[in-house]
Amino acid sequence: MTGDRRQQFEIWLTLSAILLMGLLAFGGAFPPLENYPIGFLCVPILVWAAFRFGQREASATTFILAVSADWGMRFGRGPWARFEDPLRSVIIPQVFMITMAVVTLAMAAVVWERKRAEAEANQANRAKDQFLAMLGHELRNPIAALSSAANLLERRGAESPQAGRLVEIMLRQSQHLARMLDDLLDIGRLTAGRIALDRRPMNLGECARACVGTLRTRQEYAARDIRLQVADVWIDGDRDRIDQILTNLLSNAINHTSAEGKISLSIRAEDDRAAICVEDDGEGIAPDLLPRIFDLFVQGDQGTNRQRGGLGIGLSLVRSLAELHGGTVEAHSNGRGCGSAFKVLIPRIEAGRDTSTVPSGLRKAESPRRILIVEDNNDVRESLRLVLELAGHKVFDADSGLSGVACAIANRPDVALIDIGLPGIDGYEVARRIRSEPIARGMVLIALTGYGLPEDRLRAENAGFDAHLVKPVDLEQLDELLTAPPGLL
Repeated sequence: MTGDRRQQFEIWLTLSAILLMGLLAFGGAFPPLENYPIGFLCVPILVWAAFRFGQREASATTFILAVSADWGMRFGRGPWARFEDPLRSVIIPQVFMITMAVVTLAMAAVVWERKRAEAEANQANRAKDQFLAMLGHELRNPIAALSSAANLLERRGAESPQAGRLVEIMLRQSQHLARMLDDLLDIGRLTAGRIALDRRPMNLGECARACVGTLRTRQEYAARDIRLQVADVWIDGDRDRIDQILTNLLSNAINHTSAEGKISLSIRAEDDRAAICVEDDGEGIAPDLLPRIFDLFVQGDQGTNRQRGGLGIGLSLVRSLAELHGGTVEAHSNGRGCGSAFKVLIPRIEAGRDTSTVPSGLRKAESPRRILIVEDNNDVRESLRLVLELAGHKVFDADSGLSGVACAIANRPDVALIDIGLPGIDGYEVARRIRSEPIARGMVLIALTGYGLPEDRLRAENAGFDAHLVKPVDLEQLDELLTAPPGLL
């Protein structure tokens, strides 16, 4: 007997038992016992129904018992039907049934709520296990590519014909890892309500053109057919977050469209809203998946090969970031194989001056700076040093908090890039000690950290830092800080 049939048999057996017990207790089957409260013999069956099944079955057993008691009462039968006072013969059975109903349904509600909580917990555990397995798979791919490329580069040397190609692979995979980490951190911040937008008037159309231009420099986007229909529409938005919305929508379209497929991005005004529309002729969205497409970690069935990859975070981020801008997002699809369309609507404003900035890249320094790097990770310190020296800067470095303070006092750099997590004393204390020295006047202190919450930035500011950068360091942002006139950070 299958599980469902076994449960149905058990339900019918319970209902039959309560019917039989009700007839025996209230039908006068035991005349010598009718002066005793034998109705309480039904309590174990009621309790069993409440704990074993749900509220529906508990209600059914209570109803059957109530009908049995009412039937017996009408014919003067049952343990409480022969009182000399007719009123007592009516009230006491009713009070008994009301008491049994309240107790049984209350127990059933508690048990059902507990079962529902257990089911949700089990579902959450399964989702967590699936996500961890998916995350492990997604992390292993770029790590494997990085490891292989690094090993080949080490064995064959930087002068080998494959060196350039290997470096491209390493850069692409490191960027992929950084994007996954950013998405995971952003989801945590959004869930906790800890993302603050840097909102400024911006041309959404210009942002879309710049975003697509940047994406086309990546190998996975270079050969794709992305058609633009972009109008100049203005919004009050955070350029980085709008760029994140555009990137995630386009990445989703590319992941679910064949190499020959068509993808369109349009920016237009719709009444008092600016509309971002991304459409594709790819595999579409199943009807059962469409209502949940923006939920966290939700993905279509990819099988075991997971060729498309992804963590099921991108579309959830799109919805959250759109809502932070006072907007909405919606998805449409006619089903599998029919393509999909996503639309984000954000309140628009009158055209103005775009005060947002477009990254310009790390440039050759026109005015080389004396820069101190305080970082205990040898690879991070060495790679950052090489990048800065390539740009023409004079670089000093230290691998601990105390040696960083000593190096700053001895060399008097123009800029100090200070990691927060350092051995000995942390970066906050390094900044405070440097600021206490007369030589620190005019020195720019930049915090390097893996923590980017508003309170982390405030703590860095209170310690004496002029700026706060989150790892991995955005070189364009660093270049802006290094080229800014003194006193304008």
